[in-house]
Amino acid sequence: MWQKLYLSADIHDSSSGVAATRAYYEATKEIAGLLSLVVKTLLPEQYEKYQEAFEAGVWFADEDPGPFLGHAVIWKLQGRMHKDKANAGFSISVPFGAFTSGYMIIPQLSAKLSYRLGDLCIFLSSKLYHQVSRWEPMDGMQKGSLTLGRSAHIFFFPKPTVELLQDKAKFWGQNTAYGNVGDVSQVVG
Repeated sequence: MWQKLYLSADIHDSSSGVAATRAYYEATKEIAGLLSLVVKTLLPEQYEKYQEAFEAGVWFADEDPGPFLGHAVIWKLQGRMHKDKANAGFSISVPFGAFTSGYMIIPQLSAKLSYRLGDLCIFLSSKLYHQVSRWEPMDGMQKGSLTLGRSAHIFFFPKPTVELLQDKAKFWGQNTAYGNVGDVSQVVG
C-alpha cells in the first residue's frame, strides 16, 4: 500500500494552479455541502467512513466541506462506456451546461436515467459500467470564448487515497505533507 500522497503537478507547479484549485473548491462549496447532506442522510455508515478519511486528507478545509476526496470536471466530453476502477464506494455525477438529450446509461441495471440540469446520479461507478449517451449543445450564442455543451462535476473517493487515509488523525495530510515529511504539528517552537 502507498505510504505517501502527491498532489498533481497541474495544481502545484505554480501559484496560479493552487489559486485556481482553491477557487474551484470555493465555487463548488455549496453543491458539495448539499451532496454531503444527501450522503449523510441516505448512506450514514459510508458517510462516516469517508468523512473520517476526508478529515485526515483535506487540503482546503474552509472551502471543502467533504466527504469527497476526489473532484473532477468532465468538460464537454462525449465519453465511452467505462467503469472507474480506482474509485472506492459511490460517486455522484452532477451535470451542468447548456445541452439537450443525453441519459446516464447503466447496462448492468438495464437503466437509462435522466441526466439533465438538476439531476444527480449516485452509483457505484467502480462496479457498474456507465456512459452518458449522445448529447447536443443548445443553440445559442457563445459567451466569451466558451461554447455551449454538457459538462459535469464528479464527486468521488479515490481508492488508494481512502486506503492510505484510513485510521489517520485529522489533518494528517496537512501536518505531514501527505506522508512526505514528519508531523509538523509535533514540532515545538
